[in-house]
Amino acid sequence: MVGAAVLAVAAVVLFALPSSRAFADSVLAAFRGSSAEARYDVVVYGGSFSGYAAVRMMQRQNPSLRILMIVPQRQLGEIGTVGAQNFWDLRGLSAGWIGGTFKELLEPFDRAYDPEAMAAVMADRLAFDPNIDVRYGTDIVNAVVRNGEVRSLELQTLSRLPDGRELFDRESGTMKVDARVFIDASFNGRLLRLAGFTGITGRQDYADQRQQAVTLMFEIEGLDYWMAVKSRDFESTIDKDGSRMLWGGDPAKHPKTWAFNDSIRKIGRLKPLNLAEGARGRYWVNLMLMYGVDATKEAKDEGTSRYPVNDLLSLDEGYTKLRRIVESDEFLEAIRDFPGFGSVHITRFAPMLYVRESVHSAQFDRPGSFGFAITPDELTEAGPSPETGADADHYPTRIGLQFYFMDTQGYIETDPAEKEMESFKQVPSYPAYAPYEVLLNPKLKNVLVCGYGINASSVAWFALRVLPNQMVLGDAAGVAAATAIERGVPPSELGRMAISDVQERLGRLGAVLDKKPLDKAIGANNAQNPSLTGEPTYGLDGPLDVASRPRR
Repeated sequence: MVGAAVLAVAAVVLFALPSSRAFADSVLAAFRGSSAEARYDVVVYGGSFSGYAAVRMMQRQNPSLRILMIVPQRQLGEIGTVGAQNFWDLRGLSAGWIGGTFKELLEPFDRAYDPEAMAAVMADRLAFDPNIDVRYGTDIVNAVVRNGEVRSLELQTLSRLPDGRELFDRESGTMKVDARVFIDASFNGRLLRLAGFTGITGRQDYADQRQQAVTLMFEIEGLDYWMAVKSRDFESTIDKDGSRMLWGGDPAKHPKTWAFNDSIRKIGRLKPLNLAEGARGRYWVNLMLMYGVDATKEAKDEGTSRYPVNDLLSLDEGYTKLRRIVESDEFLEAIRDFPGFGSVHITRFAPMLYVRESVHSAQFDRPGSFGFAITPDELTEAGPSPETGADADHYPTRIGLQFYFMDTQGYIETDPAEKEMESFKQVPSYPAYAPYEVLLNPKLKNVLVCGYGINASSVAWFALRVLPNQMVLGDAAGVAAATAIERGVPPSELGRMAISDVQERLGRLGAVLDKKPLDKAIGANNAQNPSLTGEPTYGLDGPLDVASRPRR
């Protein structure tokens, strides 16, 4: 009787909420421990900023589309909120190049933001839309693929253990979801991988499958901000809302930080830090790197074919190990060696790692420097107009602009790409056209990619990985999904005329696809846009010279 009463109450509440009947049915099925099936127009996997951008654009382009957003975490934003990477990497980005959904979030928050506030704003903008279901704490168990099309996904809820591991809740039922278009907007390309994508893991195109170092973001109080600024050990800037930021601080210049690095050299290292104020007087810090973590390896898959066989740490193992290091007295003593940090204490840790790399879609499973929709030179040698620059061939199918320098954290102390990076030292003078193909995986006809698994080489990813760039691609994926559904074809079959339609729609929705005339070099742009870039020759990451700049 009690069980029946609970189900009855749940039914009343769920069907009263502004959510689809399919979602309500699936939740009730989970109560019963059985399977449920739901159909949507589009399924977006990943609660990232790019996933949010895709949903937001579909919401604005075609409000009648039925959309499911699968979010393994407990709030939107992924790396940028749950992972507490709480500031936008702009690096000399001109105001004329900013548009779309990124502009919608940048304007109220500026560069630094409180992760909880950001997640709440995004959730609020998707809430109470009867055609959008957001399923938190849920992940993919299986993908069914036929003739190159994802036909359905099997989902199950997650349960968080006291030690922080996320495991599938075997007591709950599974939910099968069908859709016409799927979008992978995740940081680890899980939808792609389970669907049997074509591509590589990590640096496999020039080295091996290992990926960039990870970071555990932590929050501090007690910083003497102005002492740190006056020390000249750091660069600094303040947002229009008063949020404060620092970047720099060379660990090699301070005895205790140097000694700490020497003691953990094989595991990781302290890098020059980046920090940004979230809540007043509290700062999220990006400082501690750790090597040897595989973003595609998760405890919830252990014992199944989904669990990669290698000698790298899983995300869960990496988090536990890195948390243990950052909680140690030795670590606190090391960071207190920085000017202004003498009285800081750690107040909390982000509940997930800041992951920088996972998989890359490609034309081939093991390509060299070819087989990708975007290569490094197309970013670093982009021109000022459609007729000039290494990216000129992408102009006809452009779906956005990508702008940032080649910024990487190696998977070991000295990365094999460092010599290749010598030609990429300076910030590019112009953004690069991103072609429509960057959103596609050649093996999956009805899947679009706007997360970490985009069709780009691992070196090109050094620049493409920053969140503003990902949001640009999220906007394009959302509009492309809506266009494909309206035309009755999978996204892979959108021809030149259809892509022109996507371009026109993106423009109407505020996206920027064309390079506007600018005064000569980036240095001039910085000086003209201090509200976006801080000091005239500095972005948020430090000096232009690769050899001395702090890295994300």
